[in-house]
Amino acid sequence: MTNVLLRVLPMRYVVVTMAFFGFVINYMLRNNLNLAIVAMVNHTAVNSSGAAGSQTDGPFVWDEKIVALILGSFYYGYICTQVVGGRCAEISSVKYIYGLSLLTAGCLTFLIPTVSYWDYRALVAIRISMGFVLGVGFPSGYALLRAWAPPNERSTVVSLAISASNIGTAITMPLASAIINAISWEAVFYIQGSFALVWFVFWLLLVYNAPEEHPFITAEERDFIMTAIGSERSTRRLPLPWKEVLTSPPVWSLVVANFCNNWGFYTLLNDLPQYFSNVLGKDISSNAIFTSLPFLVTFIFAMAYGAFSDYLRKNNLMSINNIRRMAQFVSQTVVAVTLVCIAFLGEHETLVEVLLFIGIGLIGAGYTGWQSVPVDMAPNYSGTLYGISNTFGSIPGFLAPLVVGALTEGHETLDRWRYCFLLPAAFMVFDTIIFFVFGSSEEQAWNRKYYNTEDEDNKVGGRGSVNLEGLEKGSLDGVTKKGSLVKELEKKNSSSEEAFGIDNAGFVAPPDEHKGENSTQGQ
Repeated sequence: MTNVLLRVLPMRYVVVTMAFFGFVINYMLRNNLNLAIVAMVNHTAVNSSGAAGSQTDGPFVWDEKIVALILGSFYYGYICTQVVGGRCAEISSVKYIYGLSLLTAGCLTFLIPTVSYWDYRALVAIRISMGFVLGVGFPSGYALLRAWAPPNERSTVVSLAISASNIGTAITMPLASAIINAISWEAVFYIQGSFALVWFVFWLLLVYNAPEEHPFITAEERDFIMTAIGSERSTRRLPLPWKEVLTSPPVWSLVVANFCNNWGFYTLLNDLPQYFSNVLGKDISSNAIFTSLPFLVTFIFAMAYGAFSDYLRKNNLMSINNIRRMAQFVSQTVVAVTLVCIAFLGEHETLVEVLLFIGIGLIGAGYTGWQSVPVDMAPNYSGTLYGISNTFGSIPGFLAPLVVGALTEGHETLDRWRYCFLLPAAFMVFDTIIFFVFGSSEEQAWNRKYYNTEDEDNKVGGRGSVNLEGLEKGSLDGVTKKGSLVKELEKKNSSSEEAFGIDNAGFVAPPDEHKGENSTQGQ
């Protein structure tokens, strides 16, 4: 019975699902304040914008600058632990690094109502602390995915796990609104903070650092994953080639992509509630529902686009570089066009709403674009690479709200908000150009700089293993049929190289499968 269940739901899907829910809660904890603060502020006492919003006044007299500081403070801590989190996850236990970061953030969330009544600066300190512990989340998530995501499933797996942030956003706003209306704004933080505690229990039971460590995985699935990933990933703790990483143009194209994408994303994410409340005059309930739905569209589009990209790669219809570039164009340049349209059509409320849905939805293609590149070009260091890029990508998290606050302070008008949309549009076009010129999804030579050739040849997926690139990755039946070949090849050692053709990546395949196979597949 257990074997049947494992074949229906392989362990790699269990691990990715747990990572998915982890990212959902991650974004829930970081974003619940974005909506709750609308109910926390006494807008009548502040009365700085003269906006015609219909929200109920809260207990705190915080003006636009204080609100912008509170909303952006999370990223002051978040920016500090990106590289450290990614690197620690590569050389230590990603299971505990990721798990404990979310558990700690949940505990800090419980403190928000109490410290808010003390002083807004105490709330800022808590939010900085939450950013500090959650900063390891996404880099360590990449370090986990490098061990569990076969190349031909990579776009879908990364899209599922990382785009969970959009589900977190979509769930947070209506849930927070319902809790505020039914109980109080304080209850938002108590209820959502408890989600992290429940998730942590299941995380400890179901998630392990790599297939070779998981006690519940079948031998067939373990061999399938390790063979498919092959020598891209070392099972040893490798030193980081800092010089090669910091002088690599593709790495810096990731930095630009992360910064520019996030400026647009964080502007929409952090300031949409304020925009709809203060400019469009929507009440808090419709505000929460409307501003959450586009992020659900983003998730759906990300999953569909990821599956489409894996189809292109699996059938060798497009090179991996062009797959990533096409995704980047859709998620950046096309979105920039929608932002420009929004900037000049602000008085047409319905049209603006439609454009926001389209723009935020199309951002989902980015999970197949630049967000998948770290695992493509250097799986051994994917956590560190994402940490480096996300360090710079975190800057818009606190800078964009400050810019919006400065532009709109005392002047919540469509003219002022126009600049808030045009600026991220310009960044996104620039990002696309840089990515097309300098970006690359090909495995970088320094990914294997510290490999011990003899050790790598002897491991599953190294030289002397079967090339499963052409198999349907969702099926373990094919792996079962190939299992005997793996064992046979391990016995034959070098003599098997004459009987089985060797491709450029160091994998081998039986003559009937190797014949006519494209040796540049996935490049």
